[in-house]
Order: sequence, then C-alpha cells, then structure tokens
Amino acid sequence: MERWSTAIMAASKNIADWTWGDTWVLVATGMFVVFLVLLMLILLVTLMGRIMQGTNRKDTKSKPVPDAVQKVPAPLAQPAAPAVQRVEDGIEEETVAVISAAIACMMEEKGVSSFRLKSISRSKKSRSVWGMAGISENTRPF
Repeated sequence: MERWSTAIMAASKNIADWTWGDTWVLVATGMFVVFLVLLMLILLVTLMGRIMQGTNRKDTKSKPVPDAVQKVPAPLAQPAAPAVQRVEDGIEEETVAVISAAIACMMEEKGVSSFRLKSISRSKKSRSVWGMAGISENTRPF
C-alpha cells in the first residue's frame, strides 16, 4: 500500500516542483516510446510486404503447357478499304497519323480489331486565354 501512495504522490507533484532530472526522464521516456512504436510499425509493414510477395509468387506460377499444344499465330487482319477522312484545313498529315495511331492503340487494348476514323477537326475555343490559364493553374497535378 505504501508503494502505491508514493507513486500517487509523485504523479501529483506540481510542475513547479519538477527538477531538471524529472524533465529529462520524461523527455527520454517519450522519445523511447515514439521510436519503439515507429520500429514496430516498420516491422509490421515489412512483414506485410513479405507476406504479400509470397502470395503473389503463388498466383503467378503458371501450369506447364503440354508440348502437344502449340501456339498458332493469329492471322493478320486484312486492311480495310481506305476510308475517306474529313480533315480540317491546317491540320498536318503527320498530326492525323499520330491521332490515328493513338486511337488504334486504345482500341487494341479494348479488343477492337478494326475501326474507322471519320473526321478530325480542331476543338472550338470556349474560354478566353485568361480563363484557360486559370483552369490550367487550378487543375495541374501536385
């Protein structure tokens, strides 16, 4: 019982009665606790990373393909008849080719094998230069 009473009296000590020794003990204890928790978090994240790497390795292991099954290359798509493109004056052929290539890449990712580009035109200006500068300033990535 006496041990608890001294602990309670020490805890209720007024801050004006603290010595430099008490202050340094409190600072050292606080820093120790902070770094101990930080170390525990680092170990937890490292452990989780290793567990996830182990599960990813199990998922990526593929079953061996029998030798009897051979991959047959897909037949090449026959080029469609050249479509008539409506291109606005002032747009260079190189720009049209780049736009067409970008669309072809996007369509290929989605599984579409053929498409037709009907027209290319410049977008209409909907805002003033100052308005566009404001939008650009407020929406740029961090």
